[in-house]
Amino acid sequence: MIRKSLSITVFMVFNVFCGIAQETNTSSIQTSFPDSSIISEIQSDTTFSSDSSSVLIDSIGPIGGENLEETVSSKINNIKSFSDFFNSEIWYSPCSNIFSDCDIEHIHNRKYDFYNVQDTFPLILGDTIDCRYFHPVNGRVTSEFGVRRWRFHYGIDLKLNRNDPVRCAFDGFVRISKYSRTYGNVIVIRHENGLETLYGHLSKRLVKINDYVNAGEIIGLGGNTGRSYGNHLHLETRYFDEAINPRDIIDFDSYCLISDTLYLCRNNFKYRDLITELEKIRFHTVRKGDTLSHIAVKYGTSVRTLCRLNGISPKKVLRLGMKLRVR
Repeated sequence: MIRKSLSITVFMVFNVFCGIAQETNTSSIQTSFPDSSIISEIQSDTTFSSDSSSVLIDSIGPIGGENLEETVSSKINNIKSFSDFFNSEIWYSPCSNIFSDCDIEHIHNRKYDFYNVQDTFPLILGDTIDCRYFHPVNGRVTSEFGVRRWRFHYGIDLKLNRNDPVRCAFDGFVRISKYSRTYGNVIVIRHENGLETLYGHLSKRLVKINDYVNAGEIIGLGGNTGRSYGNHLHLETRYFDEAINPRDIIDFDSYCLISDTLYLCRNNFKYRDLITELEKIRFHTVRKGDTLSHIAVKYGTSVRTLCRLNGISPKKVLRLGMKLRVR
């Protein structure tokens, strides 16, 4: 009963908190926004379609860079205030669950955009009564949240050996337990504070949909399934399906929470600027007769710019089928 009432109690006092929270020094809040100059330094190893001479990155879609095969399309609500969000979207949800629905088919169903939010919300992550944290696997970080080559990486990768136990980070219900092309064997656990954690590339899943699991409970075994190169755990943390950098929440050196409360604000979602930049990137597939000059004219750019974007010299011999970044 205590567990079911905690989330609603937080929301009932939220409006009182807002007047104080907006004065919080945001410089102390963890931020996941890297310098935008990284865009020009990315190197591509992605496989592209050859159906057209001008192609998009295969992982960037119209809803913010999610993997399309893992996402269901829905109307995106632009949230400008956490207070209004809870009053309009959450207040009428059942007391036992602040989510208004439970999609057990789609891994991602993005409905909200918190990029323009103007206030701050205290998201309780751990306390002595209800919320506990357990580190999923004590492995080193092998890949960070953020831009990775031409893709946006929405989680953090942790090194493990095949069949190492993977544990649930917080108490919650299993919303997804299935195999997908991207994540391989994947489990998504929904927690009662609006947060979800995702565990990907497992060799085996040990829980099923609607199971209730406790923090520290083994939910699967580590592996290398799906779009993966080497055994590791892909860990995502999402708030109403909006990704948050796990480093905003977790200290991966000491395997514990940074704080028992995360003060959510716009800084936690500024990575969307990078996704906007990624969506502008275009490639050209070299065909017979193409030269750097012809390609530059076609896309309204210069040979110098093409050389800079692709790390080549003006004397580079173009091969048929070669992919050149043009924007």
